[in-house]
Amino acid sequence: MNSKIKILQIGMTPNLGGVEAYIMNMYRKINRQNVQFDFINWYEDQDLAYSEEIRELGGKVFNIKSRSKNIVSNYVDLNSIIRNGDYQYVYYNVNSLSDITGMRSVLELPGTQLIVHAHNDSIGQNQLVTKALHKLHKSFMKKDIFRFACSQNAGKWMFGENEFTIIPDAIDVEQFKFDIDQRNICRKYLKLGLKTVYGCIARFSPQKNHKFLIDIFAEIHKRDTNTFLLLVGEGYLKTEIQQKINKLNLADSVMFLGMRNDINFLLQAIDVMIAPSVYEGFGISVLEAQCAGVCCYVSDIFNDEIMQTPIIMKIGLHKSAEEWAIQIINNQAKLNYCERKAYSLEIKNKGYDINSIALNMEKVFLNNVRSKN
Repeated sequence: MNSKIKILQIGMTPNLGGVEAYIMNMYRKINRQNVQFDFINWYEDQDLAYSEEIRELGGKVFNIKSRSKNIVSNYVDLNSIIRNGDYQYVYYNVNSLSDITGMRSVLELPGTQLIVHAHNDSIGQNQLVTKALHKLHKSFMKKDIFRFACSQNAGKWMFGENEFTIIPDAIDVEQFKFDIDQRNICRKYLKLGLKTVYGCIARFSPQKNHKFLIDIFAEIHKRDTNTFLLLVGEGYLKTEIQQKINKLNLADSVMFLGMRNDINFLLQAIDVMIAPSVYEGFGISVLEAQCAGVCCYVSDIFNDEIMQTPIIMKIGLHKSAEEWAIQIINNQAKLNYCERKAYSLEIKNKGYDINSIALNMEKVFLNNVRSKN
């Protein structure tokens, strides 16, 4: 066996999202003298998120054809890397089982084990093909594999009656701790003055429900013009959301910040996070926000694992934007009597600190290596 455990990570994208944050948080903190992560990139015209950092940390990035552009080349190249890479584990980070390319090859290799990690608990209503393929492939999850999930609901949805292990979407709690000096610097940098700042950190996709978010903020702003909205992320619905903001005459009160790698800094400036997702595996950005002392209002589809502090509240998606706005404003009026504080210690004590999770995962990798004979 090689001196290092080699793990091939599949499921990273160019987006700086929750899955990418989970994988990179792990890779930064795991003992890289013992464990090496390599990555598959099938986004031909784009780099994976954190590509430069991956290479700096000692990982390799393999660029292959996308399945949508060349399904044969994608299949051949991926299986070749799996079969010839001398990996102890192939780690699939998935939002569904619509694409299991390569999984069968892993099971045919005596010294390589398959890990499937569920990062979501639903599929969009209009994704009929994805739903059909997911249902077709679910029986594959009965195989001799490691089944991980970010939450109970994600695990039940992905694996059915099969046993699974919850791996918390842990964060570096010290990095996200509230810092009043950093708050003042960030607010000055963004020219926010004394405004109450709302935020949403999510890609622009139907799942994240930005249209409804803008309706909520419009109702808030109608009642308090000393408010501002920061939107962090990219996605194919961004232009549509920009048009909606312009139509509502909110352009001067909304700022698009694109994809950022300084979320911990931006959270210092934000007072309130709103996340009205229509489905969600976990929601790591909401955990980061709580750690920084940001009050969070999330839809009632969020799993209970995200409710880690007293400053988060669920609101039903059946309620109108006006009802959301009134509930947020009224609750903030009560909380404004309290001084903002960090919740890093509480989150650490509840098992969401990446240092302890990385150590536990390293033990899993080291203690379950199979012989290639």
